[in-house]
Parts: sequence; C-alpha cells; structure tokens
Amino acid sequence: MSTVLSTLQKMDAVSVNTDICQRVAERIASQKIPDDREEIPSLDIPPSLVGNFFLALVAICHRTSPPNQLPLIGNVDGTILRGWDYLFKRFYGAAQADLTLLTPSRWLQLSAEDIKGFFRDSIYGDRLKDPEGRSRLIQDLGVKMMGSGWVKADEMYQQCDGHIAIGKPNLLELLSRFRAYNDPVKKKSLYFLSVMRNTGHWTYKDDESLGPPVDYHEVRGHLRLGTVQINDWKLLQKVKKGHPVTAREDIILRQAVYDAIVTISDRSWDS
Repeated sequence: MSTVLSTLQKMDAVSVNTDICQRVAERIASQKIPDDREEIPSLDIPPSLVGNFFLALVAICHRTSPPNQLPLIGNVDGTILRGWDYLFKRFYGAAQADLTLLTPSRWLQLSAEDIKGFFRDSIYGDRLKDPEGRSRLIQDLGVKMMGSGWVKADEMYQQCDGHIAIGKPNLLELLSRFRAYNDPVKKKSLYFLSVMRNTGHWTYKDDESLGPPVDYHEVRGHLRLGTVQINDWKLLQKVKKGHPVTAREDIILRQAVYDAIVTISDRSWDS
C-alpha cells in the first residue's frame, strides 16, 4: 500500500475481515468460474486506434448512476441501454462517423457541449452528469498525450514493453499522469488495462499485476458480505444512512475492498 494510503488508514477506519475472506475464497474455489472477458463486439475502426477509443471512453465513464438522480439511459437502435453499455454504443457510433474523435489533437478541442451532444438521447435527453468535468478530463488526455509525444495509446504500451507495474516506465505509472487516471486505487487504470487485454489488443509481461478495478458496486457488495468492516463510527453512520463520504474516506473504503479482493483471490487458489 502506498505511503499516502498507509497514512490515511493508520487509524484502521476500515479493515479487512480475513476470516470472512477465507470463507468466501473456499466457496469460490468450489465453483466453476467463467473466464474473465468483456462482452464487447469487434470494433470496426483501425486497430491502431482501439487503445485511444478505450482510453477516452474509460476516462469519460464514471458516476453514471449517481444516488438520488436519474441514471444514464438511452435508446440505441431500438434497445434501451444504460451506463457503460450506453456510453460505449454512443461513443462508438460517433467515432465511426468521425475518426478524428480518437486523436489527441481533437481531444484538446472537445467541449462540454460536444460531450453532451455525443450522449444526448432523443427520448431521455441529457442524462450524463457533469459534461464540463468530463470534457476537462478529455482535454487533459490530449494535453498530456501530445506533451509526451504520443499519438496513440499503443505507444505507451510499447514504451513500457508491456509491463503493468514492474520496472520504469510502467503502464500504471504513465496512466497516472492523466487527471482521469490519477486515482490512488487505480480504478480506471486497471479497468482500461483489463479491457485492452480482454479484447485481445494487449498482453502483459506481468499479468499478475492486473488488480481489480474497485468502484462503489464492489464496495457495497463487500460491505454486505462483511469482508471489509468499518471501524470508524462516523464513517459507518454515513454509509448506513446513504450520506456522501469525503474523497479521503472513499479512497480508504475502496483500498480496503481492493485488499479484500486480492486476499480472496490468493486464498481461493490455495483452497
């Protein structure tokens, strides 16, 4: 765990319950687990731009179902989609019509109105929250990519020689330079790297470094399972009452869930 997170968690506000992790691991070990894969069709865009497509899409994708607000939803070719599925289909359609959307020079120019236009639905309207913030994330991708001399995400992969976390440079290190990917728990970075592997575009020399991307769905699930427990009374009351947590508390919670998932994974192999 990083020094920052160690400092944040020195009071053990949230901890991993290793006994329950062991029980979950034993249950998993007794089941047939399907292969890790993405339900994403082959993309009809140049293979060299697939990395850029997912780099931008994952950067945009966060909080598509915020509490007490309407979820992101829309109609695509007669099918109602939500969240990631809707983002994927709409951005894919936009990119097919204009491949410059997958270039850093174009990212520099993408405005909030552009983002709203990509994801506006004729029936449900503008459901994507904070288009201004999302456009700034994409603009930052353009600035940092061009500043580093990269035109394609594949160039980052090549520069790291396919290493996720081992050696310097490595992919997690390079991705953390982008505002969209500088999360200490590396949620978006790990998801992006998983998508690139599971769609067959990248392979890694340290595949064991590809940890789980932890979002609020995993946090809720592990709190219900009891694999992580909240020891800080004020934080516990916030979670029980559905009140917003601070950025610091969110990091602590997700890091504990990350640690629990890794513990369960390790122990399921040993069971």
